[in-house]
Amino acid sequence: MNANARNACNKELRNRINADCPDAPLAEAVPPKFYGGTERVVFWLTEELVKLGHEVTLFASGESVTSAKLEPCSAKALRLDRHSPDPMLVYAAMLARVAEKADEFDVLHVHIDWVHSPLLRRLGVPFLTTLHGRLDHPALGTLCRDWFAGAQTFTGQAPSTTACQKIC
Repeated sequence: MNANARNACNKELRNRINADCPDAPLAEAVPPKFYGGTERVVFWLTEELVKLGHEVTLFASGESVTSAKLEPCSAKALRLDRHSPDPMLVYAAMLARVAEKADEFDVLHVHIDWVHSPLLRRLGVPFLTTLHGRLDHPALGTLCRDWFAGAQTFTGQAPSTTACQKIC
């Protein structure tokens, strides 16, 4: 896609999106108090979307601080909470809440790796996934082909190899 087409597409998308729904990992608050590169990226993205005038809902830990609407999915960030339940239980509850509210959003932007993909594919709401972990896993290309067959576009690139290529 040339630069003019990409700019026109981005402008159309900016004008069309009324709500964005970032899902953050629950290991750290957003922004993180200590460690937390992913949560820092989610914070910057969320705050910039709000500044641009988007209605943004952030699904994150209750300790998170944001100018967006916060949907707390755990009272505290899980990594340092000795009394937190099994993290997968909390993520399952978060995804259930996202599923309940999915029709309120124009697009869902998820930062919790792949666990959400089977659910969100069936909800009928456009979503994008930002991977913050390994992109060189041997199974990643197969998963992309299987999970995103029929997607308008899905691209991803590992540092040394193409993990997923444009599907359509």
